[in-house]
Amino acid sequence: MKKSILISAFVCLFLGTFGTLSAAPKKPLVLEPIEIDPIIQSNNDIEVIADPRLEIIGIICRLAGYDGFTNYYTGEATYTTQIDSFFAKYKEEKVVTTAKAFKDRGITAHSMISLAYHIKPDFSGTVIDFDPYPVTLMDNWKKIRTKEIYNFIKDVHDFLIKTNYSRLRILNKPTLLSNVGYFLRDFEDFAIPQFTDDFFGKNVFDKKVISVNMICPLLFAYDIVTDRDGKTTSYTTVYSGCYISNMTITYFTNYLQEYADTNWEAVKDNFTNLILYYSKKMYPDKYKEYEKQLKESINSSLFAQYFCDFVYLEYLRSPIYENAKKKEGALTYEYYYGELEKTYSSEWFYQLNNLTAEYVNNRDKYSSLKVFFPKIVDVINSINIDEE
Repeated sequence: MKKSILISAFVCLFLGTFGTLSAAPKKPLVLEPIEIDPIIQSNNDIEVIADPRLEIIGIICRLAGYDGFTNYYTGEATYTTQIDSFFAKYKEEKVVTTAKAFKDRGITAHSMISLAYHIKPDFSGTVIDFDPYPVTLMDNWKKIRTKEIYNFIKDVHDFLIKTNYSRLRILNKPTLLSNVGYFLRDFEDFAIPQFTDDFFGKNVFDKKVISVNMICPLLFAYDIVTDRDGKTTSYTTVYSGCYISNMTITYFTNYLQEYADTNWEAVKDNFTNLILYYSKKMYPDKYKEYEKQLKESINSSLFAQYFCDFVYLEYLRSPIYENAKKKEGALTYEYYYGELEKTYSSEWFYQLNNLTAEYVNNRDKYSSLKVFFPKIVDVINSINIDEE
């Protein structure tokens, strides 16, 4: 199992051209509620959910031919076959043809998932009114007029009614429950909650949610947060493959995001330069074409996800992981370290890796990662790219 390295993944995820957003409609989108129960399995540490918003957008992406949603995968093939059979006669529905048009205009599958979480759970409208354009929605939607986005959400709503999707979901509930439970059991077997309590601190944050998609093995952690001042922020992570390593990284990113947000202003200039430097180094032929879009994509979420690699390394070399009930073929510290070293191959990679080890070995000095995080910022800001 080879994990996609984060910088590479994000350069791909954010490709596309950016346009100008037209004025948003004055009235919010209001639709008739549709009740579709989410499929949830949870324990005291984590909640895994097969969210109907994510699922129906995934089905539409499959019908529209989005990469990543058009293949079969071990464990999902039977369910996917049922979906294909059920929706075969709906391939020319308006919502599907619109999704195809969005794809041709540069809206990625990741962007479609971003939109899915802006739809209310009962599909009666949007979580946040698109007036003004929500900062939580991925930037390449800005090339699509808000009216078009609202019309698409309305078409999703009508598609649910026309296909009687709620009945299909009820019929497949045992399969969905089984798959969601599988993810939850893996978390427990690999002692991930135990490591999280040990590394970040017990009960530091509320229970975390990971959404899974049964049409395509992509894992998503998405959150829309409004602070006391009414400022709205969000983060989303996505990894290919239903591997426990990717789920773990997604889970850890939930915890890191708050620290990344708090320290972002202090680190963003040098971190941005590092990402641009390595993107240019890794993609010399395409870099110039996508430089502007890439710059607009670098934010605190990417910072959190980047540093998550080093937290995951600590997990792999921890006694907790060593004693966990792992499956055959589980990742080793040596393998994962080697993959990261090949990608970054620089002094600052070793500095940051040593830094997490310093934190783990000096917990009497550092009561929490929150206390230690400014030191991470200092190391990143001390990096001189000219010397790389």
